[in-house]
Amino acid sequence: MKDNKGKTKGKANVTGKSKEQTKVQTHKKKPDFPLHWYYMATSEITVEDLKTAVSSDDYDIEIWKEAGVLEVGIEEKASMDFEACEPDLRDEYSNQFLKDHEVKALFFVTLPPIAFEKCEKVMRKIISANEGFFCADTDDFTPVID
Repeated sequence: MKDNKGKTKGKANVTGKSKEQTKVQTHKKKPDFPLHWYYMATSEITVEDLKTAVSSDDYDIEIWKEAGVLEVGIEEKASMDFEACEPDLRDEYSNQFLKDHEVKALFFVTLPPIAFEKCEKVMRKIISANEGFFCADTDDFTPVID
């Protein structure tokens, strides 16, 4: 629509993107699985133990021993990150959960928003080598992979 001076009225396309491009960007599908997890081990283990469990030609692995961090490349520009932390989640319910499950080592795990099956494969390798279990960083620690 033009005003009486011949100028176009309405909003300008400031981003330079078409309406269709904007629509696609704002409607990206969120993953249907939690992106934050805990790996809870019933024995004293380190990121080196996790690395040993996962090591294969299938993954690009980086480790920072002193920082207690392990990065497992699932695919290009997508990695699972493991960070060792004290088995103290700072609230009574969570710490009772740790005690009830005899957790000796705790890792905070961040998953990339890609196919969960690829991440679950890594989780299962770690569990089979070190025991323990993975649980989502949710109020009730579900879902659980053991």
